[in-house]
Amino acid sequence: MNMRKTLAQLIPLRLKGKIILYGIAMIVCIVTIITFYFIHTEKTIFQNELKNRAASLIRNLAYNCEYPVLLEDMSAIRQLAAGFMNDHDVAFIDIRNTEGKILFHSEKEPFPQGSFSKRHPVQNENNQVVFSEHGRFLFASLPVLKPTEGVLSHIIESTDNQGQKTIGGVTVGFSLKRTNKMIYATIMNTLLLTIVITIVSIILFISRANSLIRPLQMLVRGTREVTSGNFSHRVHVKRKDELGDLSDAFNVMTENLENHQKSLDGYHYKLEEKIRERTLELFEREEALRESEKKYRTIFENTGTAMVIIEDNRILSLVNTEFEKLTGYSKEEVEDKKSWTEFLVKYDLEKMTAYHKLRTMNPNAAPKKYEFQLKHRNGEIKDIFINIDRIPGTKTSLASLIDLTEQKKLSTQLLRAQKMEAMGTLAGGVAHDLNNVLGVVVGYSELLLLEMPEGNPLKKYITHILQSGVRATAIIQDLLTMARRGVAVSEVININDIISEYLKTPEFEKMLSFHELVTVRTDLEVNLLNIMGSPVHLSKTIMNLVSNAAEAMPDGGKISITSSNRYIDIPIKGYDNMAEGDYVMVSVSDTGKGISAKDIGRIFEPFYTKKVMGRSGTGLGLAVVWGTVKDHRGYIDVWSEEGKGTTFTLYFPVTRKELSGKQSPVPVSEYIGRGENLLVIDDIPSQRELANAILSMLNYRVTFASSGEEAVDYLTVHHADLIILDMIMDPGIDGLETYKRILKINPHQKAIIVSGFSETDRVKETQELGAGAYVKKPYIREKIGLAIRKELDKPIGG
Repeated sequence: MNMRKTLAQLIPLRLKGKIILYGIAMIVCIVTIITFYFIHTEKTIFQNELKNRAASLIRNLAYNCEYPVLLEDMSAIRQLAAGFMNDHDVAFIDIRNTEGKILFHSEKEPFPQGSFSKRHPVQNENNQVVFSEHGRFLFASLPVLKPTEGVLSHIIESTDNQGQKTIGGVTVGFSLKRTNKMIYATIMNTLLLTIVITIVSIILFISRANSLIRPLQMLVRGTREVTSGNFSHRVHVKRKDELGDLSDAFNVMTENLENHQKSLDGYHYKLEEKIRERTLELFEREEALRESEKKYRTIFENTGTAMVIIEDNRILSLVNTEFEKLTGYSKEEVEDKKSWTEFLVKYDLEKMTAYHKLRTMNPNAAPKKYEFQLKHRNGEIKDIFINIDRIPGTKTSLASLIDLTEQKKLSTQLLRAQKMEAMGTLAGGVAHDLNNVLGVVVGYSELLLLEMPEGNPLKKYITHILQSGVRATAIIQDLLTMARRGVAVSEVININDIISEYLKTPEFEKMLSFHELVTVRTDLEVNLLNIMGSPVHLSKTIMNLVSNAAEAMPDGGKISITSSNRYIDIPIKGYDNMAEGDYVMVSVSDTGKGISAKDIGRIFEPFYTKKVMGRSGTGLGLAVVWGTVKDHRGYIDVWSEEGKGTTFTLYFPVTRKELSGKQSPVPVSEYIGRGENLLVIDDIPSQRELANAILSMLNYRVTFASSGEEAVDYLTVHHADLIILDMIMDPGIDGLETYKRILKINPHQKAIIVSGFSETDRVKETQELGAGAYVKKPYIREKIGLAIRKELDKPIGG
């Protein structure tokens, strides 16, 4: 079994080869067994025939030697033995008496000494022929007995005193040469016959195996044809046995399969027709559904408000673009991922959750319209009005969200402005009346002091009255400022000068003496633009802001005062809404305790203070700041966080007027124009007008374009020695894209960049394309003039 398995592994054969191999092996095994059995049988027959003949011959010799041995008649023994020696198989004869005396010994061929049994045959009492083989000889031994019949038998018996029956022994050696030759010839003949029979059997087996395998091979090929889909294939095996039956069954099977295939083809065709019809019908329905979905999606997307669909598990399954703007999250981040509770502030969560639970159980009982606060991605809190209701027949709710943040902020600002105006009107009237009263008190006090001699004890009291009247007068001035009746905004000033002069005043030194742990740092822009204003009131504004900052840091800290030019081309929405334009920005920051959220909305109200009245202020400081800023047509913004500090930022509109007596550091002659053609590209009309005024004064011919597209169209047919390019223009293409298109028209077009924003990557990319200097708005004649002159004086391509 193991050998067959090993052969199968070593020699991977097909069925035909396996059958032939196993058949040959079986034939060889069977023939070999039969051959060996036949040879063994023939050999045994030859050996038995020799033994039978030897037994007969030795018995005859022993019988005939009874009297000669008894009488020890040597002549008779020799004559008798010589006759037996003539037998062609006899090799030697040995006759002895009971004492071992050799009576006769004769050899036809050399006989090896001691090659027969050492036991003499006279010792064999059983009267049986004893055989033994040695080499090529067969030995037969038999005792010679006393004669029991004949004339001398009675004489022998009378003289036999001992009663012995054995009188001697005969040993005959037979040569096996002839027998072995016969056996060898038989073996050779048998082997030859075996080979012939084996070859014939193998040939007959292979022939028969082929006749059996061929139909199987035909069935295998037919099976492969059927497997490949050829059901018309038939197997032609003309046999009247099991293979023929198998062939017929195979042909019946293929015929049935062919008929079934034809039926299936028909059904398949009909099914395809049905599928096409159904697909067309489904496609038409899908198109109708798509159109319907598109219509409702369009409505959902274009309601003008944020729209959401909320599942019962609180997940937002659908949101529109307005919701993305409202929250700062994209649809991909929200839909089927976020719960609406993630957008709620903490104190609205319990209320909104209860509403949602009630709506899932009893939609009619749940509130449908109410307000709540929503968290924007950037942390901003928005006031929202929601209109929400259940979608009938579903487990979802549809909600519309309206942002009330700006509306509430505007309402708050309007209310604040109205309150400030009302309180200012009141303060103004009170200040007017008090001013009249204080005028009498101060005037008469001063007269009394002038008329009163030295040493009068009453002079001390009148001096206190005069000093209190002067302090009251200062308070009246604050009230008039708050009432916006005391500021004359008519003088050209530079706020850096106001700040620098205040930092040298005794009031500032006195403030530092009260707050020794407070340090003041300034960061003032060198080329700060001028504003129209009142130096007195602006100085008072700076003093109030610095004083408040110092008092907010009882344990010490740092006050930062900064100034800069700022161009605002996108309205800023903060504590106060600022319009577009050029501004001087002043900020005063501290690292103090900050202002709480509930207090920051009231800090500019008169007499609203957290300080102890009469000890560290009147409560009018920030109200005066507010009035001063508004009288200067400016804006104010406040940032504060408890524990981190507060920043007040003031914005004043710039003026192009020069300070009286101020000399320009660089002579105009160094950047005056030579009549070159300039194209100013800016989307803000006021900026274009300002540029025209400045550049015309510098002897340039100026042309304008309100957008990048207009500039490209203009330069297609006209020439400009240099373009002044604004980077931010909305709507339309920006400065970078404009310059790219202009370079396609004129690869050597010179340009400088102006913008109210800080220098960005797009500015740097524009400069890499060939644009010159970057000039930050607002326009300053010297700065813009030097940049234009420098760019125009460059060689082309330099």
